[in-house]
Amino acid sequence: MADGTFPVTDIRGHFDPEYEAVAAAFTENFATAREVGAAVTVYRQGREVVSLHGGAARPDQPWREDTLATVFSVSKGIVATVVAVLVDRGLLDVDARVADYWPEFGDSGKSEVTIRQVLTHTAGVISFPGYLDLVERSQVWPDLEDIVAGIEGAAPYWPPGEGHGYHALTYGWILGQVVYKITGLRIGQWFREHIGEPFDIDFWFAPPKSEHDRIADLVDNPIPDHPMMHAYLSLFNPDTWTGQAHFMTRDGVAAIGATFNQEEIRSAEIPGGGGIGSARGIARLYALLANGGTLDGKRLLSAETIATHTAEQVRGHDRVLLVPGAFALGFARPSEFSPYVALPDAFGHSGLGGSVGFADPTSGVGFAYVPNALQFDAPGDITRAGRLVEALQKATNN
Repeated sequence: MADGTFPVTDIRGHFDPEYEAVAAAFTENFATAREVGAAVTVYRQGREVVSLHGGAARPDQPWREDTLATVFSVSKGIVATVVAVLVDRGLLDVDARVADYWPEFGDSGKSEVTIRQVLTHTAGVISFPGYLDLVERSQVWPDLEDIVAGIEGAAPYWPPGEGHGYHALTYGWILGQVVYKITGLRIGQWFREHIGEPFDIDFWFAPPKSEHDRIADLVDNPIPDHPMMHAYLSLFNPDTWTGQAHFMTRDGVAAIGATFNQEEIRSAEIPGGGGIGSARGIARLYALLANGGTLDGKRLLSAETIATHTAEQVRGHDRVLLVPGAFALGFARPSEFSPYVALPDAFGHSGLGGSVGFADPTSGVGFAYVPNALQFDAPGDITRAGRLVEALQKATNN
């Protein structure tokens, strides 16, 4: 593979010459966007055409090709892939009720909630009573049994199927429990055995301690001093739907990075927002989905199932995030605030603080950008991921 010329020595990896604009955008992020450490990988038609990394994973450790990072809600696209594979294998029906697989879930007015409604964030099960006590007692994340019990006792916040609102964390816990009930394996183990290891996808739910030395430390960057940002982020408290869906304490979003740097949190199964992966791993998953379900000559699932699961299901005002959004069956479709908004056929998911993974079947692209500096960009700002995707569009359109 012919490599381009690196703009600065701190950026390592390779890229095909026609993707020089992506390398330039990646470098510009370090120069102008408070980047600390990051990686970007692009596959096209099943071939890796960009793999760049740079900066610091930890204060004493450079970002390496195999560095992992917490990618928050990018995890939801991985969960959606697991669901699609189970459907493809005849083990799961998205129009079945959650209670058909997990009977205790049907309590408190949830008996008719379907898998489809959870995938499309229309189920209304965004939190459960008493979650704040659980958070304050143990930081909630490692207590999977308590979380499952809480969800079983939860009532929907709105009639299931009537409008959509982001199920920030319950999305992953509900679907993870369904996977467990069907397969007898936690979603992290099932993913590793059936997708991660066979297709060399370096992504983990609750990675073992043997992988922790590869995980980058998250960095909490200052929130922009912008009145709209302050007004919006003030809603992330336990008195609002937004705060409850995100399991926020009174500290809000101020120290998310520091919280998720803790070893016990890295070891917890948080399928909706705590997955840990490399840019190459996430890009490989989306390369597979962008190319009809195959990668390196091996098939994971059918093109027909991919088409069904990535077709848009809901669009409009999000009752939790309070901004426009659009979803397929677990995958986010392009909408106003998506890094891939200009790619009408794309699907994937962004993560809190800036990470993103997506597939564009039109161009056959699988893309992932993984940073460790968490940023909340002000309205009108050019995001780091947005800059990379714009450069990628120029390369793929040439």
